[in-house]
Order: sequence, then structure tokens, then C-alpha cells
Amino acid sequence: MHDFNHVLLGSMPGEEHMFEAINHVNVPEDDAAAEPFAVEYLPSIYLGSIPSSYLPPKIVAPLILIQNLSPIKGLCNGTRMRPLGIWLTCLQVAILAGCFDCMIRLLPRI
Repeated sequence: MHDFNHVLLGSMPGEEHMFEAINHVNVPEDDAAAEPFAVEYLPSIYLGSIPSSYLPPKIVAPLILIQNLSPIKGLCNGTRMRPLGIWLTCLQVAILAGCFDCMIRLLPRI
């Protein structure tokens, strides 16, 4: 599935932006029992049940929200959206269906 998404996004026009997940843990120096995972380990996991550690959005590629952010404003799990603007700290999106069709929202980077 990861390869399919990569090929599909590569065939779409537009600039690809890269949002990477935080993949390190701050461990106290005196805690010898806690051994953190290697930084390369978490991004290497590709399972259908967990989201990827990076998001490469393009303006032309639709997005699906996978977390309930604000159901009152139409931002709930499964909401289909179209990106309008991509910034380092947030995405501006238009909701594509339902009662909130064509409404514009900002999604924070969390």
C-alpha cells in the first residue's frame, strides 16, 4: 500500500511537501533501564493499522482525517478534505462532503 500511495502521489502535479512525525523520546540520563529505540526504527514500520510516520501532501491530493479533532466543526474521523494551503504548522483544507461541504478549516500540526 505504501508503494501504491507513493507512485500515485508522484504522478500528480504540484509540489510535494514533507511532514515528518517526531520519532525520538527524551530519556533521563540516570535511567539506565530505559533504552530508546533507534531513530530509524519507527519510520521503517509500514502497517495498514497504523499511519505512516510522514505525510507528503500536495494541493491536488485529497486527504482523509484519521482523528476526531472537532466534530462540531466537521473535523471527525473519516472526513474527506482537499488541501488549499500547506504551511509548516498547519494545513488549510476544504471539507468535501456532508453538512460541512465546501467549508474551510485549519488543521494544526499535532
